[in-house]
Amino acid sequence: MFSLFDRFSLNGQMLNSMFMWAFSFAYNTDAISASTHARIEKKFQEIQSKTAAVEGFFRTYLGRPATAAELAHWTTGAGWRNRTVDVIGAEIQELREARTHQVKEFFRIYLGRAATAAEVAVWVNKNMRIPAMETKFREMQSKKTAVEGFFLTYLGRP
Repeated sequence: MFSLFDRFSLNGQMLNSMFMWAFSFAYNTDAISASTHARIEKKFQEIQSKTAAVEGFFRTYLGRPATAAELAHWTTGAGWRNRTVDVIGAEIQELREARTHQVKEFFRIYLGRAATAAEVAVWVNKNMRIPAMETKFREMQSKKTAVEGFFLTYLGRP
């Protein structure tokens, strides 16, 4: 028999204690029906799929792994509530921490420098979705490149 903890864990944390208890109870009972087993197995596969998606969103949008509490919230708790994976991803992307991380990355990628705390605050507080914000940074990068090119071409200096 396989270890339940090994099979249904992530980073050493159990995904959901209620489902773990149900699964453990089911496997310790001799009279489990095939349909009960299938329902429990399907629920665990659903949680694992959600967990992988949420982990990916946290690493992409926040630059870090999700904590056990965050995984529980976004995979089985109030954060999921029958929403699609795309909706959950959009909601995680708009978290204040995610916006802060994205703004810092945009400054680094498009402007080639670190953002000051004041610059981060201005951009994080803008009522603008992340894709629109990225477009603005691309525009700033184009202008910066044009100005640098002007200085180099006409003034002979950067």
